[in-house]
Amino acid sequence: MPKSEIEFKSNNEIVRGEIFEHKDGNKHPGLLILHGLQSRKEELGNLPQKLFIEGYTCMLIDVRGHGNSDGFRGYVSKEIWLEDIKGAIEILESHPEVDANHLGLVGHSLGAAATIISSATDNRIKCAVALAPPGTIKDQISSGKRVAFAILYYLGRLKKVLTGRPMYIKNPTTYDMLFFDKNALEKAKKIDFLQPTTPVDNYPTLLDFNAIDYANKINIPTLIVVADKDKVVNPSSSMALFKSLQCEKKCVVINDSGHSMLLDQKGDEVISHTIQWFNRWLKRTKTENKEENNSEENVDEEEEELEEEETPTHSD
Repeated sequence: MPKSEIEFKSNNEIVRGEIFEHKDGNKHPGLLILHGLQSRKEELGNLPQKLFIEGYTCMLIDVRGHGNSDGFRGYVSKEIWLEDIKGAIEILESHPEVDANHLGLVGHSLGAAATIISSATDNRIKCAVALAPPGTIKDQISSGKRVAFAILYYLGRLKKVLTGRPMYIKNPTTYDMLFFDKNALEKAKKIDFLQPTTPVDNYPTLLDFNAIDYANKINIPTLIVVADKDKVVNPSSSMALFKSLQCEKKCVVINDSGHSMLLDQKGDEVISHTIQWFNRWLKRTKTENKEENNSEENVDEEEEELEEEETPTHSD
């Protein structure tokens, strides 16, 4: 399975990642795959490999401040995520084996929120999948915790003035919170994808992540996948986002799965739904492939209409 390391500059910092390439001389739809907050691309499991087998050219990156990329460790802002996504999409659409008219985006957790925002603001993206997306970050934090984080934020500002260094606290998200299945939990600890600490500078910038504000601007097919045992993103927040979408849409609820759904016990189901969605809405038609190869005349292909599903589908 051909895989190459990639890197590019985003606001004068290096973003690093990987791309799975076919190198067969044909054009393929391109997908950008995004991790979540305080994580890195390894939490995406074998989703890129499975999508590659289905015929997609897949790129995955560590957003700045995460994984192998440059940047202020653990720092998050909407601007950083959107800049890195834009840079990655530019590389993907210019790749010689990628059909720039067939680009998709899939993200997990905060990467899913960024997927929604990018899909609403970048018309190059033709199809989207959001795994465990928060409608807003604010509704994931209790009022008591918001007060505590605000105090820590101002203490952090004071420390930075006095010492020039940022203030970090222990990452409030733990592996135990991410998984429903205990075996999956132990395997994840060995992968060690979570950052152990987080900067208090994140507090106001995280509150600025509001995917619901962008939902009604999306006009591409969008799949929302929710884990019913999610202890990080309240499933009701993902459902509120789904209800706000005005595009072709579908929501699937994965039963007995935690937030890190790609590595939990129902990961294969999540991948299956993702593949089905992209195959339906993004994959190149036989006609397009024949045009690309200059072989036969155009062949008409029937297109199935997907009825908008207002009721989530439960996957057992």
